[in-house]
Amino acid sequence: MLKKNKIIVPILSVLFFILSFYSYTQNLYWAGFAFIGNKDQNFRYPVAIEIFNQDNSLLSGALKKTLSVIKRTDVNFVFESGKISEGDAKAVAFALADESIERIVDKFGVTTKYTIYGQVLIFDFIENKVLANYPVVAISAVTSKEMPSEQKDKDIFKTMYLDINDEASIFSQWAKMFENVRVKESKSIATIGVRDVILEEKALKNMPERLKKNGVFKSKVAQELESSIASFHNVPLIPYTIGEALGSKGAAGLATRFDDNVSKELTLPEKDYTFDIIVRGFIKKEQASDAQVQHLWIGFIELKLFGFENSVIFSQRFRHIEEAVFSKVSKVKILDDWILNEIVIANLIIGVTKQIKIKDSKILKNYLKTGTDVKQIIKNFEKIEEKFSQCI
Repeated sequence: MLKKNKIIVPILSVLFFILSFYSYTQNLYWAGFAFIGNKDQNFRYPVAIEIFNQDNSLLSGALKKTLSVIKRTDVNFVFESGKISEGDAKAVAFALADESIERIVDKFGVTTKYTIYGQVLIFDFIENKVLANYPVVAISAVTSKEMPSEQKDKDIFKTMYLDINDEASIFSQWAKMFENVRVKESKSIATIGVRDVILEEKALKNMPERLKKNGVFKSKVAQELESSIASFHNVPLIPYTIGEALGSKGAAGLATRFDDNVSKELTLPEKDYTFDIIVRGFIKKEQASDAQVQHLWIGFIELKLFGFENSVIFSQRFRHIEEAVFSKVSKVKILDDWILNEIVIANLIIGVTKQIKIKDSKILKNYLKTGTDVKQIIKNFEKIEEKFSQCI
């Protein structure tokens, strides 16, 4: 028997759309379900691909049902074609980014965490640009006496996609958050996003092929920074990876058709400010006493922000340590240290991005090498915030 302990983790506590705001309701056209990533990256979301191949209307249909129950009055979702000649050309799409499974085994059984990563993207087809991009995450934690079968894994993911009444539904979670989203006019004069994720040799050491293949690990790292910036700073980003989610033709792509027979292909604007994330490496340490075992996972990155003509606005190295202590009698087994490495990097990026806003010197020290001038880092954070203000 499986015991389900479902958890929903929204990446954004405050979500936003950057849309034109008038005294009347803003139409937002339905562009359906799409995939983020190149066509050779279908292994990133195998269950969603299986559902889509069986019936390409199921995912979009489940999402559509969720959106139709939203109660807010200042936004009107339209599920028909619009008239681009009348300036009615804003559209919304849900783009799937990744599926993930993490497991920990102890003497009590197996704990499995199922995670779905997605993004909601808002487009203006008149100006051919992204208006807003914000990520959401849904997690379902399941405990079982035995290792779940491949079919059981699939069944849980399918429920998270298709059952909008399920607590871990990625679509219904988005709908709940959207109820409180502020709709405002875009005043941005610049754009920002991740330019590149660079993996140094130490980071690539022992990295499994599933993360190397087609830049999966790079995409996850970039999406983590995008999520954190959107969450803590309310700044929309130009997506790092676009693939099938943007400008595609066919059932998986965006609905770009309008009543007056105008067909538009979306092109993303250039990024005025760009981040590079250099993943420098990982360290795993383990210490045992008579009663317990301590595990330490350490991750190292360098974060850079570039401006016009590739000028360096910000550059700093950071580190983060994750600790887990288990009783020896529990006989805990870590099945995949690389899952923990991913968590270390994610929490490092989240922590640093949060500190750009909060600037707590005591907390910030935990992310820096001993002896680093914390006051200077905080001063340099202000340079990043200045650029963020130009992109809101």
